[in-house]
Amino acid sequence: MNLKNYQKKSLDWLGRYYERCRTLQEAGDRFPVATAFTSITAETYGSGLSYSKVEQLPGIPYVCLRIPTGGGKTVLGCEAVAVAQKELLRADHALVLWLVPSDPIRRQTLDRMKDRKDPYRVALETKLGAVEVLDIEEAMNVTRATLDGATVIVVATMQAFRRKDISQLKVYENNGALMSHFENLPAGLLAILEKKPEGNFDFSLANVFRLRRPFVIVDEAHNNRRTLAFETLRRLNPSGILELTATPNRDRTTERDPDTGEMVENPPSNVLFSVSAYALKAEEMIKLPIYLRYREPWDALLTDAIGVLKELQNDADKEIAEGGKYLRPIMLLQAQPEYQDKKSITVDLVKQKLREFHIREEEIAIHTGDIRELEKPENLKVLDPACKLRFVITVAALKEGWDCPFAYVLFSVAELSSGRAVEQILGRILRMPHTTRKKREALNGAYAFVASTKFDAAAKTLKDGLVAAGFERQEVDALVVDPILPLGDTNSPVVPAGPVTVALPSPPAAALPLSLISDVTWDAEATTLRIEHPLTAEQETALIGAFADVKTKIVVAEACRQRAGRAAAATARKASPSQRKVPFAVPVLAVKQGNFFRQFDADDLDARVSWSLTECDAELTGFLIPTEQRGIRIDITDDEKLQQDFIPLNDAQQQLLQSSAAWPVGKLVDWVDRAFAHPELTEAETGIYLTRAIGRLIDARNFSLESLTAHRYRLAKAVDAKIKKLRAEARRKALEEFLFPSDSILNDVPASVFVSAAATHIYDPNKYPYTEAYRGLALPNHYYEVIGDLKTEGEEYECAKAIAYCEGIEFWVRNLSGEEECSFWIQTSSDKFYPDFIAKLKNGKSLAVEYKGLDRATNDDTKEKERLGQLWEARSGGQCIFLMIKGPDDLSRIADAVAKAD
Repeated sequence: MNLKNYQKKSLDWLGRYYERCRTLQEAGDRFPVATAFTSITAETYGSGLSYSKVEQLPGIPYVCLRIPTGGGKTVLGCEAVAVAQKELLRADHALVLWLVPSDPIRRQTLDRMKDRKDPYRVALETKLGAVEVLDIEEAMNVTRATLDGATVIVVATMQAFRRKDISQLKVYENNGALMSHFENLPAGLLAILEKKPEGNFDFSLANVFRLRRPFVIVDEAHNNRRTLAFETLRRLNPSGILELTATPNRDRTTERDPDTGEMVENPPSNVLFSVSAYALKAEEMIKLPIYLRYREPWDALLTDAIGVLKELQNDADKEIAEGGKYLRPIMLLQAQPEYQDKKSITVDLVKQKLREFHIREEEIAIHTGDIRELEKPENLKVLDPACKLRFVITVAALKEGWDCPFAYVLFSVAELSSGRAVEQILGRILRMPHTTRKKREALNGAYAFVASTKFDAAAKTLKDGLVAAGFERQEVDALVVDPILPLGDTNSPVVPAGPVTVALPSPPAAALPLSLISDVTWDAEATTLRIEHPLTAEQETALIGAFADVKTKIVVAEACRQRAGRAAAATARKASPSQRKVPFAVPVLAVKQGNFFRQFDADDLDARVSWSLTECDAELTGFLIPTEQRGIRIDITDDEKLQQDFIPLNDAQQQLLQSSAAWPVGKLVDWVDRAFAHPELTEAETGIYLTRAIGRLIDARNFSLESLTAHRYRLAKAVDAKIKKLRAEARRKALEEFLFPSDSILNDVPASVFVSAAATHIYDPNKYPYTEAYRGLALPNHYYEVIGDLKTEGEEYECAKAIAYCEGIEFWVRNLSGEEECSFWIQTSSDKFYPDFIAKLKNGKSLAVEYKGLDRATNDDTKEKERLGQLWEARSGGQCIFLMIKGPDDLSRIADAVAKAD
């Protein structure tokens, strides 16, 4: 299963965080877990965040990855287990406790993780090797040998462990089947077991967890950030906690302590990395935007919704005919409960209305608390072409775990109030079928029909639901289509006279286009057309074209003019270049292959690297093993001591459970060889090199094989770092020889790379996967409607402002770092260089701008990037401009360079 780029980024930052925790602890930092969090978030967000300590769990790495609904949290969690095992625990096997919010999700997660063909299980076994997945009942009989020989994942709900009175919970009960785990334990391990008042302990599953220090994954963690939950986790003695949620707790909350009655504060989640809606959209995981249609009466609205569903099915059939995968758009209908004091639009009434529209019985399923038709055999495989289901009627929410990417349309007559209630059903229509963008634009969006006469109220409800689904508040305005746009460059909304209703001589010849869904209503019984909002020029043309009769066309055109006035042109001007599908192509640094040009990349560089690992220095300078931790006390309760020494204390406890026997050199070499990636090196090369490196540690530095075996993860890290350094030196030499055969970068040097329109990076109007949206004052002429990963102040912001207001620039983009497919880049000796800003000048030329503060203006990395940028400019024949801006006093060069380019 290929991970999406945002999933890879999430895992990469998680791994860096765990590694930095260890590095800081060994350097003597008093609070390594907190310092590492602030350090990593300074890199992910541009400014470091403070770490919120959980009082019950001092020193434990307790962080959160925020993944919106539809982002694949579970597969990310499967991959995260391997990251934690390697970078935090540094162990061959681990005990993992996977906590889910409800029993239906527990069953679904277990079923998928136990299926060896399922992507979840494949992800686990690919990275971890031997894996056992257990429920609580199976864990009650787990053997010591199983825990010693495999990574064991126990999937459960928090309720299995959490209760103020734990006497009735099985996990805390004495269990003879677990006795072997407690035989011949050293005193240090006996000291950490949970004891009875009389001093002895139970052979309980909870005590097995305390011995093994489980790594805990908490799914939908916002439900489990209360005092009792924290106390429950403390009792299990975890080695680390990872929250996966769409909606992390961002603020401190208060509650009454169940024991003392006093009000206590619960800290917010420590969000290490956050994924945006646009990242999911760029990876084709979700349907966006949501097209909102609102009106009353509800049965007329249902007519509109069924018409849209039919049009979507027509588009789907065309895609299938052209070789696309099977797709059957489905509508979710949310009815009202049976009110006691007023008339209700109930499930039965909604179904009756569907039947009046000649919808077949087999195409309808009701799913409520009492009626569970989604569980019928014919409806279980809803993605199967043999399934006929097209309409699902519910009241509050569908069953947990029911995720159907075929769901496109939400029709609701319910009184939508809270964002959380809306999210429960809105999230069902967001997932993209087959995680692939469709050729027909209508199939890339979702559709919401809300029985209301007020757009603002309906839109707010949907936006609150999106926030509850994990999207940022500043994103959702662009995700729910609002037809009233600002006029020109002002911030004042257009406020025309009001909706226009006209009687038409004849009906439309075909269904009204989907682009009119929020703006135009056709009432077939009254033969009237109502134009709710001003239309764009494209919408007006589409509406008039839907009618065949000339007289009707004239009436419709007059109604459009009466309703919109000059607003249509204004809204068209306001759309961003990407929304207008304006092409944005930037020439790249390219190599020639036959008659074709393609971007110069890492493969081209590696093909020119010539080096032999067996001839390289095998001295692991700086490799150290910290003071041996065996024999130290691991039942420490001092808060500050735990915060500083949690990681070595955890290591010491694990060592007490493991054999300390030395491995033969050959076995250690083989293990280290498989512990890190080196695809360009043969096993023979690495085997010889590792044998030399380990031999020197033993012979010249007096390390024992027992010690090297016990600290093999540390050894593998040192070898990996050494080989990366050797590789970087070889690549730097190869890059220099290939791109800069002399000290000059001028055009008289024989060309090895080219820059022309024959090879370009093209910015996709639909893909801009930023991490965090810019929240400051509007900066004009950005290519996308949202500016990504830019702070609202600081030197880089001032650089963006200088570009945005530069007279000769047509449009510009904040170029996203690390997004190989979506951003412009130049290959360096070690990675890829993503200039901070890319612009298209009004004369058609391209501009790349990299900003460096004065503290970084002269380092080796900056020098290499500047030379590569200058080479890109020199090879372009005057069509490209590169600027390395060094400090705020250098910003005037942007306007000067653009003016000179004219």
